[in-house]
Amino acid sequence: MDTVVTGTGAHIIERGGSAYYRPATDTVHRPDPERFFDTQSGTRTENFYAVLLHELTHWTGHPTRCDRDLRNRFGPESYAMEELVAELGAAFLCARLGISTG
Repeated sequence: MDTVVTGTGAHIIERGGSAYYRPATDTVHRPDPERFFDTQSGTRTENFYAVLLHELTHWTGHPTRCDRDLRNRFGPESYAMEELVAELGAAFLCARLGISTG
């Protein structure tokens, strides 16, 4: 899984307690792995990678990649659409990598 994440070339910053993609700096931010825990639907490691893959799917929207319109992404319709893209992308990636989260 680390090979896939590293292979994206994304600039990933480990800091704080939140996971998010920042379009202005083209950076993926993620909390350290110790902030994740086992749940009924997945292990700590699986939950960590599911969140990271969600944010990396947002990262694909940058103009130098898939060029999705990330402006005003916190408006109700555009935000919902981008979140759907990220959730579906993460789900497909998790399935491909054998990560179970539910």
